[in-house]
Amino acid sequence: MAKRSFLILGTAAAISAGCSVLIDVDGKQCEADADCATRGFANATCEQNLCVEKIAPVPGDGGAGGGGGDENPLICETPEPNDATTVKFSFAPGFAVAPADPKPFSVKVCVPLDPECEAPIIGPVDVNALEPYEFELPKAFNGFFQIENPDTRTGLYYMGRPVNQDTIGWNVTMPSDSTIMALGFAAGKQVHLELGVMIAVARDCNLVPLEGAVFENSELESTPDGLRFYFYQTMPDVNATKTGPQGAVGYANLPIGTATLGATAADGTPLTPVAVRLKAGGFVSFIEVFP
Repeated sequence: MAKRSFLILGTAAAISAGCSVLIDVDGKQCEADADCATRGFANATCEQNLCVEKIAPVPGDGGAGGGGGDENPLICETPEPNDATTVKFSFAPGFAVAPADPKPFSVKVCVPLDPECEAPIIGPVDVNALEPYEFELPKAFNGFFQIENPDTRTGLYYMGRPVNQDTIGWNVTMPSDSTIMALGFAAGKQVHLELGVMIAVARDCNLVPLEGAVFENSELESTPDGLRFYFYQTMPDVNATKTGPQGAVGYANLPIGTATLGATAADGTPLTPVAVRLKAGGFVSFIEVFP
């Protein structure tokens, strides 16, 4: 039986009195099988806090949406064709540091040809912190979500690959300016708030984070003050050269505009580069990179 995994990966930050920063990029999805059923995957089991649904493979195929015939998680199969015109995508943003009186996030679904999201195809809709909301998206959606809250920066959550099947997405954690400044403090670098900020995760075909991946960003290399940090033990490490178990990387001080982000898995497999927009005026961009 092939396996299809569904992952909720959140980034939660907490600033202590000592100005250290804690970034939770694991985001447990489940504690027991019943948690997976609650999220809509009745046949899934909870394995290492990840909902894994066993799917009977198609003859000559490695299973819908998973690895190839040898179940290589870095060889992605095309989902089985069906007549559905929409897919479900569920996620919920969260606060890096929860305010005393938290307000819902206002979320809009935007298409690539509308970078300012002036004509969203869905929304705005109110989404409570860490209470997953189910969006009915056009099949093969490859746009982004714009996430707003008066107590955080505005988030731009880009799809790293077209959404072709029902998916539980990344519970992105929305930082404030003070959180971003604290990230820079923890990394030992100055952060310029007027420049671009991005958080990314490298994943395999089943959405599992890739340890040992190396991210590539040409915009960072051409920027004297550019800052990159991989996450290890929930802390930013500017001296690390590859991802830890969470598969996560952060960037700051990037030029405003479009950045192209790619990565290479630990075994040398290239992941598909993705174009991400970086905006001034209190934005943070999120992206997942896949094979």
